[in-house]
Amino acid sequence: MARILVVEDVESPWQQYQEIPDHILSMDEAVEIGAMYVWELFGESLDGMYIEMLYSDWGTARTYWQGTVYRDEEAAEQHELEYAAPLYNFLIDSVTGMRVDITATIDTKTPSTEELEVLRNRRHDTWELMQSWYEKDITEQIAEIGLTETEIDAYKKQATELAEKHFNNSTVAEAGLISPRPGANLHVRPRFDEADNMKFFLESLTFSVTDDTGREALITIPAKNAHFASAIIISTQHNDFIPDLNGRE
Repeated sequence: MARILVVEDVESPWQQYQEIPDHILSMDEAVEIGAMYVWELFGESLDGMYIEMLYSDWGTARTYWQGTVYRDEEAAEQHELEYAAPLYNFLIDSVTGMRVDITATIDTKTPSTEELEVLRNRRHDTWELMQSWYEKDITEQIAEIGLTETEIDAYKKQATELAEKHFNNSTVAEAGLISPRPGANLHVRPRFDEADNMKFFLESLTFSVTDDTGREALITIPAKNAHFASAIIISTQHNDFIPDLNGRE
């Protein structure tokens, strides 16, 4: 790789009170694995990019190497000063290098001042309507936003293909749209039209994809016409076991 700048995040309180053990992957090895992770899922090389690496021990069964990728050092500094999403975040097992989580920022969209003002002024109405949304079953939600089965199948295909690459050394056994619950499944944003009627617009969809070892990945994909959603998120960190891959690590 040409020119990857790596900095250890010594400002983190987690980093200050823990020692990095000798038996884990070196930071350079973790960077290489993370770079391959990004390349295989999203086809982008990290050559010349600015990467912050953090060793994380959260008291769970695993410890992790976490990488945050910026276009350059200036972009990383902007992230410190104001919200500016990094290009990628990845999380790998610090011992085996197993892929755990990855987030890819597709676009940085923010609501306009006018939109924010309307939502602030109507936040009570918005909250009540959002609560009513999550009380509906998924069939009702799909009907309300006009999502077709063909569109769902296309998103499911995308989620399955990403999962195959994420799992890396196992195969997808099952994939499906998650049942309704707050913070998951069909993600929507309320917007008010000129007649002061609130409508829901699809922002992203979350699929549960399981591999042949039993690991579940939650994969969130922005909708094609999303107003705010801007990232693909893949996570298996919620799994509470480390499967036996019979030497496939």
